[in-house]
Amino acid sequence: MFQVFAQVWTYLGCGFFYNLFLFSKNFGLSDAVSKTVPSLTHSVVSTITSLYALINMNEYNYYLMCSGALGYFLSDSFHSIIEINKPGRKVLLAHHAISILGLMTPPNYRIAFILFLSEASNIPGQITYLFIKTNKPRLLIMEWKKYQYWTFLIGRIILWPFYFLLPTGELSYLTICFLNTLFLPLYCMSCFWMGKLYIGYHK
Repeated sequence: MFQVFAQVWTYLGCGFFYNLFLFSKNFGLSDAVSKTVPSLTHSVVSTITSLYALINMNEYNYYLMCSGALGYFLSDSFHSIIEINKPGRKVLLAHHAISILGLMTPPNYRIAFILFLSEASNIPGQITYLFIKTNKPRLLIMEWKKYQYWTFLIGRIILWPFYFLLPTGELSYLTICFLNTLFLPLYCMSCFWMGKLYIGYHK
């Protein structure tokens, strides 16, 4: 269960994402933008590695995928703990904690599927956020808000439940129950964020 914590890539990833934040901040970017750069990088990397794991599922590809995601979650959790009283940080920390528990499970298609949809649908949102924080033209921001809205709706709300149709392979009954238990709060969080996106999109 703890095999992903034994992967050297987990700690290299954590160091990489945290130092990417420091580099961005030292480069003169705002704190908000500096946090988004590692987040966007993580989403792109995890989209690629999770898709590859889905296409070619084996232990090495699965744990490589998990290590990259876990490295980022550990790095971002550190920021969330420091800024625990800021709006949304407690919810984000809870999301990371649940996600980390999911990444600790043995190789399976379900985690790879959820990670792929989650991070692929996050990319337009992070780009939109960067545009907002760097004062890009309103028309450009509104165009990307549309991409953000629809990719999140399709990826997180419509396609996520297909998770239950995926094969479980050699997972034990208890592991499957554990994964299904983790799925519910994550899906509820996605519905909550979808509501906020709906309000922002239709302002």
